[in-house]
Amino acid sequence: MSELDPRAGRKQGPLRVLIVDDNVDLALALASALESRGAQPTVVGDGDAALRVIARHRFDVALVDLLLPGVSGTDILLELRDGGAAERLFAMTGYDRAHDRSRLLAAGVEGVLRKPFEISELLRRLDLVGDVLAPRIGRCRVALFASPEHVVPTVPGCRLDRFSDADDLREAIADHAYDASVIIDGGADLVEDLKALDRDLAVLPECIPSLVAGAVERTRERRAASRDLMVLQELFDRSETAMLVVAGDPPEIVRWNRELVALLGHRSEELRGSPVSILDDPDRTSHPLSSLVHDALAGEVEVSARVPVRARGGSVRLVDARAIRVEEEDVAVAVSLTGHRPGPGHEQALRLVGATAAGVAHEMRNTLAGISNSLSIVRGRVDPETTEGQVLLRVEERIARAAEVMSDLLAYARPTTPRLKTVPLRMVLEAAAEQVRAGMASESGVDVSVEVPDPTLRARLDPVAIQLTLINLGLNAVQALGESGSVRLSGRREGDRIVLRVDDDGPGVPPEIRERVFEPFFTTRARGSGLGLANVRKVVEAHGGTVELLDRAPGAHFVLRLPPRPGETTGGE
Repeated sequence: MSELDPRAGRKQGPLRVLIVDDNVDLALALASALESRGAQPTVVGDGDAALRVIARHRFDVALVDLLLPGVSGTDILLELRDGGAAERLFAMTGYDRAHDRSRLLAAGVEGVLRKPFEISELLRRLDLVGDVLAPRIGRCRVALFASPEHVVPTVPGCRLDRFSDADDLREAIADHAYDASVIIDGGADLVEDLKALDRDLAVLPECIPSLVAGAVERTRERRAASRDLMVLQELFDRSETAMLVVAGDPPEIVRWNRELVALLGHRSEELRGSPVSILDDPDRTSHPLSSLVHDALAGEVEVSARVPVRARGGSVRLVDARAIRVEEEDVAVAVSLTGHRPGPGHEQALRLVGATAAGVAHEMRNTLAGISNSLSIVRGRVDPETTEGQVLLRVEERIARAAEVMSDLLAYARPTTPRLKTVPLRMVLEAAAEQVRAGMASESGVDVSVEVPDPTLRARLDPVAIQLTLINLGLNAVQALGESGSVRLSGRREGDRIVLRVDDDGPGVPPEIRERVFEPFFTTRARGSGLGLANVRKVVEAHGGTVELLDRAPGAHFVLRLPPRPGETTGGE
Protein backbone atom coordinates (compact mmCIF):
# COMPACT_ATOMS: atom_id res chain seq x y z
CA MET A 1 0.00 0.00 0.00
CA SER A 2 2.98 2.31 0.35
CA GLU A 3 3.00 2.87 -3.41
CA LEU A 4 -0.49 4.38 -3.44
CA ASP A 5 -0.60 8.15 -3.81
CA PRO A 6 -3.60 9.97 -2.37
CA ARG A 7 -5.64 12.05 -4.77
CA ALA A 8 -7.62 14.96 -3.47
CA GLY A 9 -10.36 17.00 -5.01
CA ARG A 10 -12.16 14.29 -6.99
CA LYS A 11 -15.36 15.31 -8.72
CA GLN A 12 -18.65 15.36 -6.85
CA GLY A 13 -20.94 12.33 -6.85
CA PRO A 14 -20.45 8.66 -5.93
CA LEU A 15 -17.09 7.16 -6.82
CA ARG A 16 -17.54 4.65 -9.67
CA VAL A 17 -15.32 1.63 -9.01
CA LEU A 18 -14.73 -1.36 -11.29
CA ILE A 19 -13.59 -4.56 -9.52
CA VAL A 20 -12.30 -7.39 -11.70
CA ASP A 21 -11.50 -10.60 -9.77
CA ASP A 22 -12.39 -14.26 -10.35
CA ASN A 23 -12.65 -14.77 -6.57
CA VAL A 24 -16.29 -13.67 -6.58
CA ASP A 25 -16.77 -13.76 -2.83
CA LEU A 26 -13.69 -11.61 -2.23
CA ALA A 27 -14.75 -9.17 -4.96
CA LEU A 28 -18.28 -8.87 -3.58
CA ALA A 29 -17.00 -8.39 -0.05
CA LEU A 30 -14.66 -5.65 -1.29
CA ALA A 31 -17.58 -4.09 -3.17
CA SER A 32 -19.69 -4.18 -0.01
CA ALA A 33 -16.96 -2.33 1.92
CA LEU A 34 -16.69 0.33 -0.81
CA GLU A 35 -20.46 0.65 -1.08
CA SER A 36 -20.68 1.18 2.67
CA ARG A 37 -18.65 4.39 2.10
CA GLY A 38 -20.97 5.65 -0.63
CA ALA A 39 -19.10 4.32 -3.69
CA GLN A 40 -20.81 2.62 -6.65
CA PRO A 41 -18.92 -0.63 -7.31
CA THR A 42 -19.31 -2.87 -10.38
CA VAL A 43 -18.02 -6.46 -10.10
CA VAL A 44 -17.02 -8.77 -12.96
CA GLY A 45 -15.35 -12.17 -12.64
CA ASP A 46 -13.16 -12.59 -15.73
CA GLY A 47 -11.22 -10.67 -18.34
CA ASP A 48 -13.65 -11.20 -21.21
CA ALA A 49 -16.55 -9.80 -19.16
CA ALA A 50 -14.35 -6.88 -18.10
CA LEU A 51 -13.67 -5.96 -21.73
CA ARG A 52 -17.39 -5.90 -22.47
CA VAL A 53 -18.06 -3.66 -19.45
CA ILE A 54 -15.31 -1.12 -20.14
CA ALA A 55 -16.44 -0.85 -23.76
CA ARG A 56 -19.75 0.60 -22.51
CA HIS A 57 -18.94 2.36 -19.24
CA ARG A 58 -16.43 4.73 -17.66
CA PHE A 59 -15.11 4.47 -14.10
CA ASP A 60 -13.25 6.66 -11.65
CA VAL A 61 -11.23 3.74 -10.24
CA ALA A 62 -10.44 0.21 -11.46
CA LEU A 63 -9.18 -2.60 -9.18
CA VAL A 64 -8.00 -5.50 -11.35
CA ASP A 65 -6.66 -8.90 -10.26
CA LEU A 66 -3.64 -9.85 -12.37
CA LEU A 67 -4.42 -13.58 -12.58
CA LEU A 68 -7.75 -13.94 -14.42
CA PRO A 69 -9.37 -16.57 -16.63
CA GLY A 70 -9.45 -15.49 -20.26
CA VAL A 71 -7.90 -12.10 -20.90
CA SER A 72 -5.16 -11.37 -18.34
CA GLY A 73 -5.43 -8.66 -15.71
CA THR A 74 -2.38 -6.90 -17.19
CA ASP A 75 -4.09 -6.64 -20.58
CA ILE A 76 -7.24 -5.32 -18.92
CA LEU A 77 -5.24 -2.61 -17.16
CA LEU A 78 -3.56 -1.61 -20.42
CA GLU A 79 -6.93 -1.48 -22.19
CA LEU A 80 -8.31 0.70 -19.39
CA ARG A 81 -5.32 3.03 -19.69
CA ASP A 82 -5.31 3.27 -23.49
CA GLY A 83 -9.06 3.63 -23.81
CA GLY A 84 -9.43 6.11 -20.96
CA ALA A 85 -12.12 3.94 -19.33
CA ALA A 86 -10.82 4.61 -15.80
CA GLU A 87 -8.99 7.56 -14.29
CA ARG A 88 -7.12 5.59 -11.61
CA LEU A 89 -5.80 2.05 -11.97
CA PHE A 90 -4.82 -0.44 -9.27
CA ALA A 91 -3.58 -3.99 -9.73
CA MET A 92 -4.33 -6.73 -7.19
CA THR A 93 -2.21 -9.86 -6.80
CA GLY A 94 -1.46 -12.63 -4.36
CA TYR A 95 2.12 -12.88 -5.65
CA ASP A 96 4.99 -10.49 -4.96
CA ARG A 97 6.95 -10.20 -8.20
CA ALA A 98 9.07 -7.08 -8.33
CA HIS A 99 9.48 -7.01 -12.15
CA ASP A 100 5.70 -7.12 -12.66
CA ARG A 101 5.19 -4.34 -10.15
CA SER A 102 7.79 -2.14 -11.82
CA ARG A 103 6.35 -2.74 -15.30
CA LEU A 104 2.81 -1.95 -14.17
CA LEU A 105 3.82 1.21 -12.35
CA ALA A 106 5.74 2.35 -15.42
CA ALA A 107 2.62 1.73 -17.53
CA GLY A 108 0.55 4.12 -15.43
CA VAL A 109 -0.88 1.81 -12.78
CA GLU A 110 -1.13 3.83 -9.59
CA GLY A 111 -0.47 0.96 -7.22
CA VAL A 112 -0.07 -2.81 -6.93
CA LEU A 113 -2.08 -4.16 -3.99
CA ARG A 114 -0.55 -7.24 -2.43
CA LYS A 115 -3.32 -9.49 -1.11
CA PRO A 116 -4.36 -9.37 1.63
CA PHE A 117 -4.30 -5.58 1.81
CA GLU A 118 -5.86 -3.31 4.42
CA ILE A 119 -9.18 -2.04 3.17
CA SER A 120 -8.96 0.97 5.49
CA GLU A 121 -5.80 2.16 3.74
CA LEU A 122 -7.41 1.69 0.33
CA LEU A 123 -10.44 3.69 1.45
CA ARG A 124 -8.13 6.49 2.62
CA ARG A 125 -6.27 6.55 -0.69
CA LEU A 126 -9.59 6.69 -2.54
CA ASP A 127 -10.69 9.64 -0.41
CA LEU A 128 -13.49 7.61 1.16
CA VAL A 129 -12.63 8.43 4.76
CA GLY A 130 -15.30 9.48 7.22
CA ASP A 131 -17.95 7.75 9.27
CA VAL A 132 -17.98 4.03 8.56
CA LEU A 133 -21.23 2.82 7.05
CA ALA A 134 -20.53 -0.76 8.12
CA PRO A 135 -22.69 -3.57 6.74
CA ARG A 136 -25.58 -4.42 9.07
CA ILE A 137 -24.78 -8.03 9.88
CA GLY A 138 -25.75 -8.33 13.56
CA ARG A 139 -24.57 -11.55 15.17
CA CYS A 140 -22.95 -14.08 12.88
CA ARG A 141 -20.99 -17.33 12.89
CA VAL A 142 -17.92 -17.81 10.70
CA ALA A 143 -15.88 -20.98 10.07
CA LEU A 144 -12.14 -20.22 9.98
CA PHE A 145 -9.56 -22.65 8.58
CA ALA A 146 -5.98 -21.72 9.50
CA SER A 147 -2.84 -23.27 10.95
CA PRO A 148 -2.52 -22.91 14.74
CA GLU A 149 0.30 -20.37 14.47
CA HIS A 150 -1.67 -18.05 12.20
CA VAL A 151 -2.86 -14.96 14.11
CA VAL A 152 -6.21 -13.60 12.94
CA PRO A 153 -8.08 -10.47 14.04
CA THR A 154 -11.42 -10.61 15.79
CA VAL A 155 -14.56 -9.69 13.87
CA PRO A 156 -16.99 -7.60 15.94
CA GLY A 157 -20.29 -9.41 16.44
CA CYS A 158 -19.01 -12.64 14.87
CA ARG A 159 -18.22 -15.94 16.50
CA LEU A 160 -15.16 -17.49 14.81
CA ASP A 161 -15.11 -21.30 14.90
CA ARG A 162 -11.49 -22.20 14.18
CA PHE A 163 -10.42 -25.42 12.43
CA SER A 164 -7.02 -26.80 11.46
CA ASP A 165 -8.22 -30.19 10.18
CA ALA A 166 -9.92 -30.13 6.78
CA ASP A 167 -12.19 -33.10 7.53
CA ASP A 168 -13.42 -31.45 10.73
CA LEU A 169 -14.19 -28.30 8.74
CA ARG A 170 -16.11 -30.24 6.08
CA GLU A 171 -18.16 -32.00 8.74
CA ALA A 172 -18.94 -28.71 10.49
CA ILE A 173 -20.01 -27.00 7.26
CA ALA A 174 -22.29 -29.95 6.48
CA ASP A 175 -23.86 -29.86 9.95
CA HIS A 176 -24.20 -26.12 10.56
CA ALA A 177 -25.43 -23.13 8.58
CA TYR A 178 -22.42 -20.79 8.81
CA ASP A 179 -22.73 -17.17 7.70
CA ALA A 180 -19.33 -17.24 5.96
CA SER A 181 -16.06 -19.16 5.86
CA VAL A 182 -12.44 -17.95 5.80
CA ILE A 183 -9.91 -20.39 4.30
CA ILE A 184 -6.40 -19.08 4.96
CA ASP A 185 -4.21 -22.18 4.67
CA GLY A 186 -6.40 -24.41 2.48
CA GLY A 187 -6.27 -24.89 -1.26
CA ALA A 188 -8.78 -24.56 -4.07
CA ASP A 189 -9.97 -28.16 -3.60
CA LEU A 190 -11.08 -27.41 -0.06
CA VAL A 191 -12.97 -24.32 -1.22
CA GLU A 192 -14.72 -26.40 -3.88
CA ASP A 193 -15.64 -29.01 -1.26
CA LEU A 194 -17.24 -26.33 0.92
CA LYS A 195 -19.16 -24.96 -2.04
CA ALA A 196 -20.50 -28.45 -2.73
CA LEU A 197 -21.59 -28.83 0.91
CA ASP A 198 -23.18 -25.36 1.13
CA ARG A 199 -23.62 -23.65 -2.23
CA ASP A 200 -24.78 -20.39 -0.62
CA LEU A 201 -21.68 -20.02 1.59
CA ALA A 202 -19.35 -17.09 0.83
CA VAL A 203 -15.67 -18.10 1.16
CA LEU A 204 -12.79 -15.65 1.70
CA PRO A 205 -9.01 -16.18 1.67
CA GLU A 206 -8.30 -13.73 4.53
CA CYS A 207 -9.92 -12.70 7.80
CA ILE A 208 -10.29 -8.96 7.22
CA PRO A 209 -13.26 -7.73 9.31
CA SER A 210 -14.74 -5.44 6.67
CA LEU A 211 -14.54 -8.14 4.02
CA VAL A 212 -15.97 -10.77 6.38
CA ALA A 213 -18.93 -8.47 7.02
CA GLY A 214 -19.58 -8.24 3.29
CA ALA A 215 -19.24 -12.02 2.93
CA VAL A 216 -21.80 -12.55 5.71
CA GLU A 217 -24.24 -10.26 3.92
CA ARG A 218 -23.62 -12.13 0.67
CA THR A 219 -24.28 -15.54 2.26
CA ARG A 220 -27.51 -14.31 3.79
CA GLU A 221 -28.65 -12.82 0.50
CA ARG A 222 -27.93 -16.11 -1.28
CA ARG A 223 -29.79 -18.11 1.37
CA ALA A 224 -32.80 -15.83 1.08
CA ALA A 225 -32.68 -16.17 -2.71
CA SER A 226 -32.43 -19.97 -2.42
CA ARG A 227 -35.47 -20.07 -0.15
CA ASP A 228 -37.40 -17.88 -2.58
CA LEU A 229 -36.29 -20.09 -5.46
CA MET A 230 -37.60 -23.20 -3.69
CA VAL A 231 -40.96 -21.52 -3.18
CA LEU A 232 -41.05 -20.36 -6.81
CA GLN A 233 -40.05 -23.83 -8.00
CA GLU A 234 -42.94 -25.41 -6.09
CA LEU A 235 -45.38 -22.78 -7.36
CA PHE A 236 -44.13 -23.31 -10.92
CA ASP A 237 -44.47 -27.09 -10.77
CA ARG A 238 -47.86 -27.02 -9.05
CA SER A 239 -49.32 -24.18 -11.10
CA GLU A 240 -52.51 -24.96 -12.99
CA THR A 241 -51.55 -22.31 -15.56
CA ALA A 242 -49.34 -23.15 -18.54
CA MET A 243 -45.93 -21.58 -17.91
CA LEU A 244 -42.51 -21.36 -19.53
CA VAL A 245 -39.25 -19.53 -18.85
CA VAL A 246 -37.20 -17.86 -21.58
CA ALA A 247 -33.56 -16.88 -20.93
CA GLY A 248 -30.18 -16.49 -22.56
CA ASP A 249 -28.75 -14.53 -25.48
CA PRO A 250 -30.35 -15.21 -27.89
CA PRO A 251 -33.37 -16.01 -25.71
CA GLU A 252 -34.38 -19.68 -25.63
CA ILE A 253 -37.00 -21.76 -23.82
CA VAL A 254 -35.22 -23.20 -20.77
CA ARG A 255 -38.13 -24.47 -18.66
CA TRP A 256 -41.83 -25.31 -18.91
CA ASN A 257 -44.42 -27.10 -16.82
CA ARG A 258 -46.78 -29.96 -17.56
CA GLU A 259 -49.71 -27.57 -18.02
CA LEU A 260 -47.97 -26.06 -21.05
CA VAL A 261 -47.60 -29.53 -22.55
CA ALA A 262 -51.29 -30.23 -21.81
CA LEU A 263 -52.35 -26.94 -23.42
CA LEU A 264 -50.24 -27.06 -26.58
CA GLY A 265 -49.06 -30.67 -26.86
CA HIS A 266 -45.40 -29.94 -27.66
CA ARG A 267 -42.84 -32.55 -26.60
CA SER A 268 -39.89 -31.77 -24.36
CA GLU A 269 -37.36 -32.28 -27.16
CA GLU A 270 -39.26 -29.74 -29.27
CA LEU A 271 -39.25 -27.10 -26.53
CA ARG A 272 -35.80 -27.46 -25.00
CA GLY A 273 -33.42 -24.78 -26.27
CA SER A 274 -35.84 -23.54 -28.93
CA PRO A 275 -36.66 -19.87 -29.59
CA VAL A 276 -40.04 -18.80 -28.28
CA SER A 277 -41.04 -18.11 -31.89
CA ILE A 278 -41.81 -21.82 -32.35
CA LEU A 279 -45.03 -21.06 -30.43
CA ASP A 280 -46.03 -18.19 -32.73
CA ASP A 281 -48.62 -18.58 -35.50
CA PRO A 282 -46.53 -19.40 -38.61
CA ASP A 283 -49.14 -17.88 -40.93
CA ARG A 284 -48.74 -14.40 -39.46
CA THR A 285 -46.05 -11.93 -40.53
CA SER A 286 -45.89 -10.58 -36.96
CA HIS A 287 -44.94 -12.69 -33.96
CA PRO A 288 -46.96 -11.34 -31.03
CA LEU A 289 -45.72 -13.83 -28.40
CA SER A 290 -42.07 -13.26 -29.35
CA SER A 291 -42.69 -9.50 -29.29
CA LEU A 292 -44.21 -9.79 -25.83
CA VAL A 293 -41.13 -11.63 -24.53
CA HIS A 294 -38.83 -9.10 -26.27
CA ASP A 295 -40.64 -6.21 -24.58
CA ALA A 296 -40.16 -7.86 -21.18
CA LEU A 297 -36.48 -8.54 -21.86
CA ALA A 298 -36.02 -4.95 -23.00
CA GLY A 299 -36.97 -3.62 -19.61
CA GLU A 300 -40.73 -3.82 -19.15
CA VAL A 301 -41.40 -5.34 -15.73
CA GLU A 302 -44.67 -6.96 -16.84
CA VAL A 303 -46.54 -7.02 -20.16
CA SER A 304 -49.65 -8.90 -21.24
CA ALA A 305 -51.77 -9.37 -24.36
CA ARG A 306 -54.15 -11.80 -26.01
CA VAL A 307 -52.09 -13.65 -28.61
CA PRO A 308 -52.44 -16.62 -30.98
CA VAL A 309 -50.09 -19.53 -30.24
CA ARG A 310 -49.32 -22.64 -32.25
CA ALA A 311 -50.15 -26.02 -30.78
CA ARG A 312 -48.43 -29.22 -31.87
CA GLY A 313 -49.84 -30.30 -35.23
CA GLY A 314 -50.27 -26.74 -36.48
CA SER A 315 -53.56 -25.68 -34.90
CA VAL A 316 -53.68 -22.15 -33.46
CA ARG A 317 -55.23 -21.21 -30.11
CA LEU A 318 -56.00 -17.79 -28.69
CA VAL A 319 -54.60 -17.35 -25.17
CA ASP A 320 -53.98 -14.60 -22.63
CA ALA A 321 -50.20 -14.26 -22.35
CA ARG A 322 -48.43 -12.54 -19.47
CA ALA A 323 -44.65 -12.00 -19.45
CA ILE A 324 -42.76 -10.99 -16.32
CA ARG A 325 -39.08 -10.02 -16.31
CA VAL A 326 -37.12 -11.88 -13.64
CA GLU A 327 -33.87 -10.45 -12.29
CA GLU A 328 -31.54 -13.23 -11.15
CA GLU A 329 -27.93 -13.97 -12.15
CA ASP A 330 -29.15 -13.79 -15.76
CA VAL A 331 -32.14 -11.92 -17.11
CA ALA A 332 -35.06 -14.23 -17.81
CA VAL A 333 -38.73 -13.88 -18.64
CA ALA A 334 -41.47 -16.02 -17.11
CA VAL A 335 -44.47 -16.41 -19.41
CA SER A 336 -47.92 -17.69 -18.44
CA LEU A 337 -50.49 -18.74 -21.05
CA THR A 338 -54.14 -18.98 -20.09
CA GLY A 339 -56.52 -20.57 -22.57
CA HIS A 340 -60.17 -19.49 -22.70
CA ARG A 341 -62.62 -22.18 -21.67
CA PRO A 342 -66.36 -22.20 -22.23
CA GLY A 343 -68.81 -22.09 -19.36
CA PRO A 344 -69.26 -19.91 -16.28
CA GLY A 345 -66.31 -17.88 -15.04
CA HIS A 346 -66.57 -18.94 -11.40
CA GLU A 347 -63.37 -21.03 -11.47
CA GLN A 348 -61.38 -18.23 -13.12
CA ALA A 349 -62.73 -15.75 -10.59
CA LEU A 350 -61.60 -17.98 -7.74
CA ARG A 351 -58.14 -18.31 -9.26
CA LEU A 352 -57.93 -14.55 -9.68
CA VAL A 353 -58.80 -14.07 -6.01
CA GLY A 354 -56.20 -16.67 -5.07
CA ALA A 355 -53.53 -15.05 -7.24
CA THR A 356 -54.34 -11.63 -5.79
CA ALA A 357 -54.15 -12.97 -2.24
CA ALA A 358 -50.87 -14.70 -3.01
CA GLY A 359 -49.42 -11.49 -4.47
CA VAL A 360 -50.50 -9.41 -1.48
CA ALA A 361 -49.17 -12.01 0.97
CA HIS A 362 -45.84 -12.21 -0.86
CA GLU A 363 -45.37 -8.42 -0.88
CA MET A 364 -46.43 -8.09 2.76
CA ARG A 365 -44.08 -10.87 3.84
CA ASN A 366 -41.15 -9.17 2.10
CA THR A 367 -42.09 -5.84 3.71
CA LEU A 368 -42.36 -7.44 7.14
CA ALA A 369 -38.96 -9.09 6.66
CA GLY A 370 -37.39 -5.69 5.92
CA ILE A 371 -39.04 -4.11 8.97
CA SER A 372 -37.92 -7.01 11.15
CA ASN A 373 -34.30 -6.72 9.94
CA SER A 374 -34.30 -2.98 10.67
CA LEU A 375 -35.76 -3.51 14.14
CA SER A 376 -33.17 -6.15 14.98
CA ILE A 377 -30.44 -3.61 14.22
CA VAL A 378 -32.06 -1.02 16.49
CA ARG A 379 -32.71 -3.58 19.23
CA GLY A 380 -29.03 -4.56 19.16
CA ARG A 381 -28.23 -1.02 20.33
CA VAL A 382 -30.81 -0.92 23.11
CA ASP A 383 -30.56 -2.56 26.52
CA PRO A 384 -33.17 -5.37 26.43
CA GLU A 385 -33.97 -4.79 30.11
CA THR A 386 -35.15 -1.21 29.54
CA THR A 387 -38.70 -0.20 28.68
CA GLU A 388 -37.60 0.65 25.15
CA GLY A 389 -35.98 -2.78 24.77
CA GLN A 390 -39.13 -4.57 25.90
CA VAL A 391 -41.29 -2.52 23.52
CA LEU A 392 -39.01 -3.40 20.59
CA LEU A 393 -39.14 -7.07 21.56
CA ARG A 394 -42.96 -7.06 21.56
CA VAL A 395 -43.01 -5.30 18.18
CA GLU A 396 -40.69 -7.94 16.72
CA GLU A 397 -42.92 -10.71 18.11
CA ARG A 398 -45.98 -9.14 16.47
CA ILE A 399 -44.15 -8.79 13.16
CA ALA A 400 -43.17 -12.47 13.34
CA ARG A 401 -46.79 -13.35 13.99
CA ALA A 402 -47.93 -11.26 11.02
CA ALA A 403 -45.38 -13.07 8.84
CA GLU A 404 -46.87 -16.40 9.94
CA VAL A 405 -50.32 -15.20 8.90
CA MET A 406 -48.94 -14.19 5.50
CA SER A 407 -47.40 -17.66 5.08
CA ASP A 408 -50.76 -19.25 5.89
CA LEU A 409 -52.45 -16.95 3.38
CA LEU A 410 -49.93 -17.92 0.69
CA ALA A 411 -50.61 -21.59 1.36
CA TYR A 412 -54.37 -21.04 1.18
CA ALA A 413 -54.20 -18.98 -2.02
CA ARG A 414 -51.92 -21.43 -3.83
CA PRO A 415 -53.74 -23.75 -6.27
CA THR A 416 -53.85 -27.33 -5.01
CA THR A 417 -53.27 -30.15 -7.47
CA PRO A 418 -52.46 -33.38 -5.63
CA ARG A 419 -49.41 -35.31 -6.81
CA LEU A 420 -50.68 -38.83 -6.36
CA LYS A 421 -48.36 -41.65 -5.37
CA THR A 422 -49.07 -45.12 -4.01
CA VAL A 423 -47.34 -45.16 -0.60
CA PRO A 424 -47.53 -47.15 2.66
CA LEU A 425 -50.12 -45.36 4.77
CA ARG A 426 -48.27 -46.04 8.00
CA MET A 427 -45.18 -44.26 6.64
CA VAL A 428 -47.21 -41.08 6.04
CA LEU A 429 -48.74 -41.16 9.53
CA GLU A 430 -45.43 -41.93 11.27
CA ALA A 431 -43.71 -39.04 9.48
CA ALA A 432 -46.52 -36.68 10.48
CA ALA A 433 -46.42 -37.85 14.11
CA GLU A 434 -42.66 -37.30 14.25
CA GLN A 435 -43.10 -33.71 13.08
CA VAL A 436 -45.85 -33.11 15.64
CA ARG A 437 -43.53 -34.36 18.40
CA ALA A 438 -40.74 -32.12 17.09
CA GLY A 439 -43.08 -29.12 17.28
CA MET A 440 -43.96 -29.71 20.93
CA ALA A 441 -42.33 -27.91 23.85
CA SER A 442 -39.58 -29.95 25.48
CA GLU A 443 -41.47 -30.06 28.78
CA SER A 444 -44.73 -31.20 27.20
CA GLY A 445 -46.29 -34.37 28.57
CA VAL A 446 -48.53 -35.00 25.55
CA ASP A 447 -48.28 -38.50 24.06
CA VAL A 448 -48.51 -38.75 20.26
CA SER A 449 -49.22 -42.23 18.86
CA VAL A 450 -49.95 -43.86 15.50
CA GLU A 451 -52.43 -46.65 14.83
CA VAL A 452 -52.68 -48.50 11.50
CA PRO A 453 -54.24 -51.95 12.04
CA ASP A 454 -53.11 -53.20 8.61
CA PRO A 455 -49.36 -52.51 8.26
CA THR A 456 -49.49 -53.49 4.55
CA LEU A 457 -52.16 -50.90 3.72
CA ARG A 458 -51.14 -48.61 0.86
CA ALA A 459 -53.00 -45.58 -0.43
CA ARG A 460 -52.80 -43.43 -3.54
CA LEU A 461 -52.56 -39.83 -2.40
CA ASP A 462 -50.26 -36.81 -2.26
CA PRO A 463 -48.03 -37.87 0.67
CA VAL A 464 -46.56 -34.39 1.26
CA ALA A 465 -49.92 -32.59 1.27
CA ILE A 466 -51.64 -35.21 3.47
CA GLN A 467 -48.69 -35.28 5.86
CA LEU A 468 -48.83 -31.48 6.26
CA THR A 469 -52.59 -31.75 6.85
CA LEU A 470 -52.10 -34.32 9.62
CA ILE A 471 -49.34 -32.20 11.17
CA ASN A 472 -51.69 -29.21 11.20
CA LEU A 473 -54.42 -31.17 12.98
CA GLY A 474 -51.93 -32.82 15.34
CA LEU A 475 -50.32 -29.55 16.44
CA ASN A 476 -53.78 -28.03 16.98
CA ALA A 477 -54.57 -30.94 19.28
CA VAL A 478 -51.31 -30.55 21.20
CA GLN A 479 -52.00 -26.85 21.76
CA ALA A 480 -55.53 -27.61 22.99
CA LEU A 481 -54.24 -30.24 25.44
CA GLY A 482 -51.67 -28.05 27.15
CA GLU A 483 -49.21 -29.89 29.40
CA SER A 484 -50.60 -33.44 29.21
CA GLY A 485 -52.92 -35.73 27.30
CA SER A 486 -52.82 -37.94 24.22
CA VAL A 487 -53.12 -37.50 20.46
CA ARG A 488 -53.69 -40.45 18.12
CA LEU A 489 -53.18 -40.46 14.34
CA SER A 490 -54.85 -43.46 12.74
CA GLY A 491 -55.61 -44.85 9.30
CA ARG A 492 -57.66 -47.74 7.97
CA ARG A 493 -59.72 -48.88 5.00
CA GLU A 494 -63.48 -48.65 5.36
CA GLY A 495 -65.25 -50.10 2.34
CA ASP A 496 -63.64 -48.56 -0.72
CA ARG A 497 -62.32 -45.51 1.13
CA ILE A 498 -59.23 -44.64 3.13
CA VAL A 499 -60.18 -43.07 6.46
CA LEU A 500 -57.68 -40.99 8.43
CA ARG A 501 -58.39 -39.73 11.92
CA VAL A 502 -56.79 -37.36 14.41
CA ASP A 503 -58.23 -37.83 17.91
CA ASP A 504 -57.33 -36.23 21.23
CA ASP A 505 -58.70 -36.41 24.78
CA GLY A 506 -58.65 -32.65 25.39
CA PRO A 507 -61.45 -30.16 26.03
CA GLY A 508 -62.87 -30.52 22.52
CA VAL A 509 -64.57 -27.89 20.37
CA PRO A 510 -67.58 -25.98 21.80
CA PRO A 511 -70.83 -27.00 20.04
CA GLU A 512 -71.70 -23.40 19.10
CA ILE A 513 -68.63 -23.02 16.85
CA ARG A 514 -68.24 -26.61 15.58
CA GLU A 515 -69.85 -25.85 12.23
CA ARG A 516 -67.60 -22.83 11.59
CA VAL A 517 -64.14 -24.26 12.28
CA PHE A 518 -63.38 -24.87 8.58
CA GLU A 519 -64.30 -21.34 7.49
CA PRO A 520 -61.38 -19.18 6.29
CA PHE A 521 -60.20 -16.63 8.88
CA PHE A 522 -62.41 -18.03 11.65
CA THR A 523 -60.43 -18.61 14.85
CA THR A 524 -60.90 -18.48 18.60
CA ARG A 525 -57.20 -18.07 19.31
CA ALA A 526 -55.58 -14.73 19.95
CA ARG A 527 -52.60 -15.76 17.77
CA GLY A 528 -54.47 -17.79 15.17
CA SER A 529 -54.74 -16.89 11.46
CA GLY A 530 -57.98 -18.83 10.96
CA LEU A 531 -56.55 -20.54 7.86
CA GLY A 532 -55.18 -23.77 9.31
CA LEU A 533 -58.39 -25.82 9.16
CA ALA A 534 -59.46 -24.06 5.96
CA ASN A 535 -56.25 -25.38 4.39
CA VAL A 536 -57.01 -28.86 5.75
CA ARG A 537 -60.40 -28.87 4.01
CA LYS A 538 -58.86 -27.47 0.82
CA VAL A 539 -56.30 -30.29 0.58
CA VAL A 540 -58.81 -33.04 1.38
CA GLU A 541 -61.34 -31.72 -1.13
CA ALA A 542 -58.60 -31.48 -3.77
CA HIS A 543 -58.24 -35.27 -3.28
CA GLY A 544 -61.99 -35.62 -3.85
CA GLY A 545 -62.56 -36.39 -0.17
CA THR A 546 -64.32 -34.91 2.84
CA VAL A 547 -63.26 -33.82 6.32
CA GLU A 548 -65.54 -33.81 9.34
CA LEU A 549 -65.35 -32.81 12.99
CA LEU A 550 -67.33 -35.43 14.91
CA ASP A 551 -69.90 -34.37 17.49
CA ARG A 552 -68.41 -36.52 20.22
CA ALA A 553 -66.99 -35.83 23.70
CA PRO A 554 -64.57 -35.76 25.31
CA GLY A 555 -61.88 -34.41 23.00
CA ALA A 556 -61.79 -33.36 19.37
CA HIS A 557 -62.15 -35.96 16.61
CA PHE A 558 -61.34 -35.11 12.97
CA VAL A 559 -62.12 -37.67 10.25
CA LEU A 560 -60.72 -37.46 6.71
CA ARG A 561 -62.33 -39.73 4.11
CA LEU A 562 -60.42 -40.14 0.84
CA PRO A 563 -61.98 -41.83 -2.20
CA PRO A 564 -60.27 -44.68 -4.08
CA ARG A 565 -57.81 -43.75 -6.80
CA PRO A 566 -56.69 -45.72 -9.85
CA GLY A 567 -53.79 -47.94 -8.88
CA GLU A 568 -54.64 -48.03 -5.16
CA THR A 569 -53.93 -51.42 -3.64
CA THR A 570 -53.56 -53.09 -0.30
CA GLY A 571 -50.75 -55.34 0.70
CA GLY A 572 -48.45 -57.50 -1.35
CA GLU A 573 -47.14 -54.79 -3.63
